Amino acid sequence: MKLKNNLIVTLPDFAKHFDYNEFWENRRQFIRDMHPSKVYYWNNEQRNAYDNIVLWINGGESAEDSIIKNGIRALEILISRPIGKDEIEEHKSFPDLSSQIIRVQAGTRLDLPSYTNETFDSINLRYHKIEVYGNSNKPAVITIGTKDSVTLYATEITYVTEVENLFIEFLPTHIQNNIYDLSLVSEEGHFFSSLNVRNLFSVKQISYKDVISFALTDDGYIFIDSQGKPIIMSNSINQLKFMLKYNGKAFYVKANENHAVILYKDGTLKSTSGNIITNKVVYADI
Repeated sequence: MKLKNNLIVTLPDFAKHFDYNEFWENRRQFIRDMHPSKVYYWNNEQRNAYDNIVLWINGGESAEDSIIKNGIRALEILISRPIGKDEIEEHKSFPDLSSQIIRVQAGTRLDLPSYTNETFDSINLRYHKIEVYGNSNKPAVITIGTKDSVTLYATEITYVTEVENLFIEFLPTHIQNNIYDLSLVSEEGHFFSSLNVRNLFSVKQISYKDVISFALTDDGYIFIDSQGKPIIMSNSINQLKFMLKYNGKAFYVKANENHAVILYKDGTLKSTSGNIITNKVVYADI
């Protein structure tokens, strides 16, 4: 696991870089990476502490008070210091990064834990919707490590991709070329958005419900519906759609002129270029 962008491989590492907020957001990595089969525990007390923390994590924040208290006490054993009440209270107001919809207050900053080059036995890509709320006229700044950031004002939204609680990239909510203008419109608290497609010549507009990912081509557009099916509204890509087919749910699409790529939820990437694509891909560019 990682804390404060440091790789944690020992209990002293865990204690040195411990941060309550980061621990909770990376709690699934704690279960996986801090298992006694991977990390050396000095005694039975520490091994029992790991078990109590896992019990707490699996119960979530709605777990029984006794399980939460035992979990916090177990954390204190592993980091060799008390956990202050202020650390826990601060965490309660921290956005829940495991939630499908992550709500961020306007005027604040949120740093998302970044995917770097981690390897996993299997890939299950996920989206999160980020909603900015509040009365401040200042924007919220959301970053993924040091590589990507977005600035959003109250009522604005974006989508971000994630694997194993590590965030990868922000997806566009508006794209335009010489023919079409595509934008997402979303209701607060509703995970999916509507894709509005406007023809700049005819001024005709059409809307598609429950969309997150979309892309423009030289003569049309493509989007992924809520069932993970690519919907191709482009003659140039439609002729090559057999190259994009795969027995799985599509995650997102990117396109440039008459070339498109589709990334599937399990990390398989398909392309109209005909290149041989490997699996376990978490990011695609074009």
